[in-house]
Amino acid sequence: MTNLPADFFETGSTYQRGRWQFQCLAVDTAPWDGQLRAVGFLLRSDGTGTVHGMGLDDWAHREWTPAPQCPYCGAAADASGCRIPQHDPRCPTHDPNF
Repeated sequence: MTNLPADFFETGSTYQRGRWQFQCLAVDTAPWDGQLRAVGFLLRSDGTGTVHGMGLDDWAHREWTPAPQCPYCGAAADASGCRIPQHDPRCPTHDPNF
């Protein structure tokens, strides 16, 4: 793996840009062109999404910011709170959704 720039998507982090969220699953260079890529889930505000890749040009927009996280379990959150429903077994803390 290549040395990553200090300012790029990070594995395990979720970012927000307008109504979109990007959950970064991995960052590496593409074997076909050597360009740095972030791969993850691109989520719409309606709860739908797709698997997507982001490159340096996507990051260069400077509009991607860290997405809010649930203070209890660290899952992606929105204005109404944690996106994992109350008592969902995916919440590692099993705290209610406040």
